[in-house]
Amino acid sequence: MQTRLGFIAGAAFGYVLGARAGRQRYEQIKNRAEAAWADPRVQDQVATATEVAKDKAALASSVAKEKAAEVADLAKEKAPELQAKVADVAGKAQDSAKSATEQAKAKVSGNSSTGSKHDAEQTAVVPAPPAGVQLADATEDIDARADG
Repeated sequence: MQTRLGFIAGAAFGYVLGARAGRQRYEQIKNRAEAAWADPRVQDQVATATEVAKDKAALASSVAKEKAAEVADLAKEKAPELQAKVADVAGKAQDSAKSATEQAKAKVSGNSSTGSKHDAEQTAVVPAPPAGVQLADATEDIDARADG
């Protein structure tokens, strides 16, 4: 029924847009469309469709609220696990940075197996890397100065 009504309404609309019958024919079609819209059977269908839409909207709203609560609970549940993983990665990064710093200091001070007394003498002339320079860049600079 709804498909048929939609098809008839579309056909009438198309005819109105394409008609070359003039203003009188347009008014006739317009009046018939208004009469069809005012028909109690059409208005009953409109009321039914409106009620169904309201019911479905209320159902969708309640489902959305439930799902949002489930997602929030899941996020709360997973947050400590994620926090632990982040802390573990940060700890490993910190350990790696400390190890790299110790290796760089050992090379500069001559305590490494390849270091020499000459390297230790140059310790005083090796400036600290400027702010923003990555640790890898600083260690390459130190290695270059120690070798040269």
